[in-house]
Amino acid sequence: MHGIVTYARRWVFGAAAAAVMLLGLPGFGQAQTVTLCINRKTGKIVNIGGPCSGKQVNLTFLEGGVPGPTGPAGPKGAKGAVGMAGIQGPTGAMGPQGPVGPAGPVGPVGDTGPTGPTGPPGLTGLVGATGPSGITGPTGVIGPVGATGPAAFNTSVLTGGNLGINVATSPGGTRLGGTAIPGFQGFLGAGNGLDLQQISEDIPLPGSWKPAATAPGVPPGSAFAQLSNLLVRVTAPPGTADAWVFDVCVNDNCGILGRLECIIAGAGTGIGGGATCSGPGSMSVSNADQVSIQVTQVVGSGIIPLNTADVSWSMLFSRYANGDEP
Repeated sequence: MHGIVTYARRWVFGAAAAAVMLLGLPGFGQAQTVTLCINRKTGKIVNIGGPCSGKQVNLTFLEGGVPGPTGPAGPKGAKGAVGMAGIQGPTGAMGPQGPVGPAGPVGPVGDTGPTGPTGPPGLTGLVGATGPSGITGPTGVIGPVGATGPAAFNTSVLTGGNLGINVATSPGGTRLGGTAIPGFQGFLGAGNGLDLQQISEDIPLPGSWKPAATAPGVPPGSAFAQLSNLLVRVTAPPGTADAWVFDVCVNDNCGILGRLECIIAGAGTGIGGGATCSGPGSMSVSNADQVSIQVTQVVGSGIIPLNTADVSWSMLFSRYANGDEP
C-alpha cells in the first residue's frame, strides 16, 4: 500500500512539473489538450501526447486552462518624457515671384545746385582829369578845455569754491552737507578753500596795500569801493525743507547792515532756483578790508542729513581809480 502512495506522489509531482514546462512553451494556436504517459512503477513520464500502453497512466491537461474573468483596469501610468525634437526637414521649394507692387510716391525736390562762377569783370572806364587844388582856408580858433570827467571805476572778479579738493585741516571736510547739525558754519575764501576756521579763508581785497584817498570826480556819498553781484552754485541742492545761506563777511563781521547774501533752498525749486542763487545789491568796503563768505545750514523737516555738494562762487570788487591803484 505504501508503494502505491509513493508512486502516486511521483506521478502527480512529475505530471505537474511537465505541465508547468509545457505551459511555459509558446502556444501553437488556441487552447489545446496535452496527454502525458507515466510509468506506473517509476512515476517517470514515458511519452507526451500518447497513446499510452496498459502499463502507463494516462494524464490529460487542457493547456492554458479555462479563461478567468477580466481583471479591473490598472491605474493610469505617469506621462512619459517629451521626446527629442525631430530633425528639421529640408527647405521647401521657393514659391513663385509675387506681382510687382504699385509705384512709390514721388520724392522731394532736391537741393538747389551751387551758383555758377562769376563772369569776368567788365572793362575799366577811363580816369578823368584831376581838378585844380582849392585855396587853403584860415586856421580855426582853438576851443576851450572840457570839464574833467568822473573818476574811472576799476572792477575785478573774485572767485572761489571747494572744487572737491581737500585743502582744509579742520574736521569740517571740504564739501557742503553730509550732516544734520542746524546752523553748521563753514567759510569760503577766494581760490580753492572751505574751512571751519574763518581766519583760514580771509583774503585782502586787490589793491588794498595802496593808499586810498577819495578820487576827484567821485559823486558825493559814493563808496570808494564796493562788492556786488554775488553768484553761488552748488552741484546738488540741500534737500526738501533744507537750505544753505551764503553771507559775505568783511573783517570777520557777518550779517552786517546792507549785507550781501543769497540762499539755495529745497530740492531744486527753492529761493534762487535751488542749485544756484544770486545776491542783489552791493556792500561798501574800505582799503585793507578782508573778505570771506560764511555758509550756514538750515535744517527743516526734510532729508537728514543734507545732500553733499561741491560749491563755487563769484562776485565783483569795484573801486574808483585815483592814480595810486594798479
